[in-house]
Amino acid sequence: MVINSGKRKQRGFRDNKSPMVSKKKGIYISPHCTGRGIDFNFEGETAVETRKWIEGIADELPHKIRMERSKNAGILALSTIIFWKLFKNSKGKGLSGVAKSEAEKLMTITNKYKDREYNFENFNIGGGLDEFKFASRRHEDAKHDKGKETFGKVVQMFKSATGEDTDFIKKVIKYNVPAMEWHHAGRLPQSYGGGMKKTYYLNAEQIAEISSNWEGSKKKYLDSMEKDENENDKRAALKKRIDKLQRSYGKKRGVYMTRIPKEEKPKYFATEKEEMEGKYGWFEAKYTYNLPVYISGWAFKTKKALLKFTDIETDLKDEFYRSLD
Repeated sequence: MVINSGKRKQRGFRDNKSPMVSKKKGIYISPHCTGRGIDFNFEGETAVETRKWIEGIADELPHKIRMERSKNAGILALSTIIFWKLFKNSKGKGLSGVAKSEAEKLMTITNKYKDREYNFENFNIGGGLDEFKFASRRHEDAKHDKGKETFGKVVQMFKSATGEDTDFIKKVIKYNVPAMEWHHAGRLPQSYGGGMKKTYYLNAEQIAEISSNWEGSKKKYLDSMEKDENENDKRAALKKRIDKLQRSYGKKRGVYMTRIPKEEKPKYFATEKEEMEGKYGWFEAKYTYNLPVYISGWAFKTKKALLKFTDIETDLKDEFYRSLD
């Protein structure tokens, strides 16, 4: 977005009819499309003052503002009307007089909850269901506690304040509050699996702590994700290395056997897979099924050879976990 202040009004601009004119302030605004975006021309008695005001709120606008002279003419009335209304309604306070920034919204949340008291320990009210036999007594206590909010409501508050993705906000909050308070909140319908549903709560202190350091809370979560990703990559590389070394050793000192009945397992045998054969083919063995189990793996002639094979995995895993410390 480019903001211009000029000495001459653009041709065709109607002073007395345009909604973009303020006779009181003596300011005239007209927009023009350019290759760089939108040019706004401010003209009139207070054009210089207007230009200074715009420079003062430049950081609040969604796009970087540059002060230049307009090069193209093409009026974009709708954008001008919107911008002019923002200017007029702000009453000299800049765009922040109309719409709060993310930081201001987060500060509002912090100020609302930072000194709010809450029931720190509600186990003394006893367990069981409330008088209507629907939700637990502790759930009803937390529900009416002015110092607690449900997880869903907190997510919506941060969504409104930051505009971040809902799932991302949930993950940030869960990471920073890993042991949220929860209570039984009634029975789930059978269509949802039945059982008791749960409602999670955050207390005022937890809410204020996250809102007062939202960027830090996000960073903690993102850093943990990066660390987990790196560890997962390392674990995948470790498994690949173990498989390669064991396969190489097995080919030299043993024999690979595929899908033999488990009861026929050789004396010195390293099992790699356990499978069952069903109507639609082979699948990983699940002992809830009453089906024969078949195993695949390496058979060795001596106990020493078998131990050497299994030591490859043990030694490499020990080395891996030491590297994580």
